[in-house]
Amino acid sequence: MAAEGKQKYKFLYHCCLVEQVGEYDQKPRITRVFRQSIHISAIGKKQSFEAKGEDVRNDEPTAYEELSLVVVPSLPRAASIEWHAIAVVDEPQQRGKRVLMRSLESCEIKCEAVQSRPTHTIAVAISLTLTSALSSTINLNRVLHDMVEIFKLAIEEMSGDADTIPLGFRTFYRMDIVEMSALQAGLQRSLEEQMGKKIPAVIMVPVSDLPGMKIIDIACWLSS
Repeated sequence: MAAEGKQKYKFLYHCCLVEQVGEYDQKPRITRVFRQSIHISAIGKKQSFEAKGEDVRNDEPTAYEELSLVVVPSLPRAASIEWHAIAVVDEPQQRGKRVLMRSLESCEIKCEAVQSRPTHTIAVAISLTLTSALSSTINLNRVLHDMVEIFKLAIEEMSGDADTIPLGFRTFYRMDIVEMSALQAGLQRSLEEQMGKKIPAVIMVPVSDLPGMKIIDIACWLSS
């Protein structure tokens, strides 16, 4: 659905609702955003929407959610902003969050996992941030192995005995820094080695910019 923003920006909205069938039949339906991804087609608009992202979080300070912000070369239908959201029927206190971090040479990995327990849904964000201007010193294969390892650890801790399935690895990467074929091949290899039969589809999304010094930002949604 397309709509005009207050500043005459053209928006594209995509929303998916996840709920556990029968769980809320006799209870009030409270739908809350669980995972957001905002795509912006011009670098000049990035700063204002980083602030908007903080406003979204502050609206519900006790509700854990994941938010990705990326700048892309262009969007369909000449849109300025494209907004993707996954919403769930739950309460903020029914969510859990796990954050794992690992420092490597010239970079840092961060994995944030949020779980909606009634729906057995997990949203995971894994990012790679440069800690040095020398990106050429990064061992990409080692980094990707560690990113998948941390991802696997986070979902195992959160899902427990539940049989959760990763539905996709939406991989945003700085196309001026990271080479797509090497990233895709290395990520696929690491997933096959560590995830067994539960290998998510790898979706590559080249971007012009990411917040701060991030060069890779992966979003994954898991459901039982």
